Amino acid sequence: MNIYFNKTVILMPYETYNITIVTGSYPQIHHTDALPTKNGWINCSEFVDANGKVYYDWIPAIKLS
Repeated sequence: MNIYFNKTVILMPYETYNITIVTGSYPQIHHTDALPTKNGWINCSEFVDANGKVYYDWIPAIKLS
């Protein structure tokens, strides 16, 4: 199921959001389960690669703009 928005989605501070991202190619990887940014943290509880292998300490490198 895909969800599309015709307006900008604003994420609120101090809220937790669970987002699933499906990539069309194999992404670059941050080898950690938590990544600090200038505006907070990115956490990844689970990453499943194209072969079905599960990683708990990987964050796919994505660009949000």
